[in-house]
Amino acid sequence: MTFKIFDLKNNQEISFLNNEFVIEENKKYRIIDEAGLLKKEEFTSIGEWVSPNFATITSTNKVAVFRLKNINIRVRSKLGDDFFNKVKAEIAEIEKQLLISSNGLEETFALTHGAFLEDVAISLLLEEWNNGELHRVLRFLFENPRFGYFNKSIKKNLTKGDVLSSADFQHLSKSTSSFIAHNGKVIPTTIDTVTRAQTHNVIEMRFIKFFLLFCFNLLEKRIISQSLGIAELERKAQNAKIEDNNNRLQLLKSTLRALENKQAKTKNIKLNFNIFLRNKVLDNVKFTGEIDFTSLKLHNQFHLKYLLDLYLKMRKSFETLSSHNLVYLNINSLENLYEYYCLIRLLKDFDVSTESIKNLIKKEKAGWVIDKSIAIPIGVHCDFSLILYFKKNFKGGSETYSQNYDPDYTIELKDRDNNVSYLHLDAKYRHHQYRVKKDDIDKMHTYTHAIKKSVGAIVLFPGKKKAYYKCLNSLVGALYCNPLEPLDLKSGVQDYLTEIKSLNTA
Repeated sequence: MTFKIFDLKNNQEISFLNNEFVIEENKKYRIIDEAGLLKKEEFTSIGEWVSPNFATITSTNKVAVFRLKNINIRVRSKLGDDFFNKVKAEIAEIEKQLLISSNGLEETFALTHGAFLEDVAISLLLEEWNNGELHRVLRFLFENPRFGYFNKSIKKNLTKGDVLSSADFQHLSKSTSSFIAHNGKVIPTTIDTVTRAQTHNVIEMRFIKFFLLFCFNLLEKRIISQSLGIAELERKAQNAKIEDNNNRLQLLKSTLRALENKQAKTKNIKLNFNIFLRNKVLDNVKFTGEIDFTSLKLHNQFHLKYLLDLYLKMRKSFETLSSHNLVYLNINSLENLYEYYCLIRLLKDFDVSTESIKNLIKKEKAGWVIDKSIAIPIGVHCDFSLILYFKKNFKGGSETYSQNYDPDYTIELKDRDNNVSYLHLDAKYRHHQYRVKKDDIDKMHTYTHAIKKSVGAIVLFPGKKKAYYKCLNSLVGALYCNPLEPLDLKSGVQDYLTEIKSLNTA
């Protein structure tokens, strides 16, 4: 086989077993193709193309299978296939009760972040642009603007010098006006005929403008996102320079150059779309968000059907959120999958009814989503009524001492006098030798002390060691949420509440 994959860090070659390469998430690999058949467009969303013989691929927090040169490359969870499959199996069990998915074990869960959906849409756009098809179709449409033509009725007065064209003779029978004798011949004084005219307010023209604006806005958002990423890399590079960490500095500079190159390409594509938008063919075209897709689907013009098909594919992946309360989760992002799994475990361990879960997890156009405005009662403990919220937002200044915060899960504690306090939980898909990481405990301190009325915060992580730390009248700590090492989250949370109660009554 001329196609080889190497771990970029240790230069170890990846074996080709069972008709696939298996690589690890969050690692970088180089691709060698001795045949020199690597194509630039193949690496738009998975890595960097250097030459027909050499490219790199990276899979960050994603578990999936993709094909390259008709060869399967499987991304494996850093916690192992057993962990990943067990997580999906537990999710499938509760989703089966909710009738959310047919089996829950496919890589095609519809629960997904809006940002991820937007990435899918723009990846489709860039793929079609990079292979040249989209640019070719747009050029054809603007170089041959045949849309919007219609027959306009006119009347020619031959006694006043109007000249008949060859097309006019097809409409002589429509003449209804009087005839006169002229040079010994009888001719009509006027003739009803038609001329070809073009309108700037037809569905085809409006759709083309609508499509261009849709793509332009996607590209603009991607450029802004890339600018934020560039600024963050520049900040990290400056810190590495101050710390005299040359290896880290060189790595950051390489990543920065790659992102700057990507942004430059995105800007160039956006420029091309802007040129099309300014074409005189679209002058005076009325823009509308209401497009008759049924009429467009029946259109027999290949280039227009291509644009419509591409738009519908992009739209299928990227649906505008109908409510700010809806949260979309991506099954292939392990961080988001683990976040969803921890929610499922909390609901399961606290014995939340299926009907209550059905109110929380809903069906939208883009798939199944979680409505974070729903409050889920989860019982009573230590004289507190407990209510669970998913992604509850705490507004900066009024509900926090600084910025906005939205922990993954918040348990509202209400005592007999209706006084309210909060215990926060955050899912973190990582561990250090099965123990919680220091950075994650630091984040729990942030939630506890930045969000008003907080009495503590807990990390949910895929380890094996739980921990807690007393901090004044609050508590921060960690509970492991690992399908391979089951822990009842209900009893774990209740233990924390008991400890918090004793801290505040001592």
